Amino acid sequence: MTIISYDAEKGPIRRIEAESAQLSGGDWQLTGAKIWPLEAGVNAEGAAEEHETLTIPSSLTVERIRESIARVAAVSIYELPEFIRQLEQAGFSTRQHEVWLQAELARPFFLVAMVLVASAFTMRHTRFGGTGVAVLASILLGFGLYFIRSFAQILGENGQIPVTLAAWAPPVA
Repeated sequence: MTIISYDAEKGPIRRIEAESAQLSGGDWQLTGAKIWPLEAGVNAEGAAEEHETLTIPSSLTVERIRESIARVAAVSIYELPEFIRQLEQAGFSTRQHEVWLQAELARPFFLVAMVLVASAFTMRHTRFGGTGVAVLASILLGFGLYFIRSFAQILGENGQIPVTLAAWAPPVA
């Protein structure tokens, strides 16, 4: 990990390299750290300090890191499997991204289901009457299916139901 400290007027003032770093309780716990001063006229390597462990205060939290990770809808579906793999390697939860990926793969089937629902209610002769009721019923059923899809997606993201069930049950139902 590399950390560069800045001064508002002077610019970069020091560079820290560490073999590993862990964020805990508002502090970075660095192991195998080396600090180089970045001041004019100073031999950076000659003035470097090595530390087995080093604690650096930080305003960064795990929650802020999670929030800064790209919104799931902002990542291309073609890049999403690799993005999920990288998040797993970094130790973050990928459940929301996995549900989104499966839901996007299931979207064509969901759209077909919506068309079938609409056609089931509206494909009859208008002279038999009741067209308004049929259209209203198809709209309500469509909204209901959309609500079930969104609800299942939330349950899947929270881990209350499996990812595949959250994404594929609404279109198949």
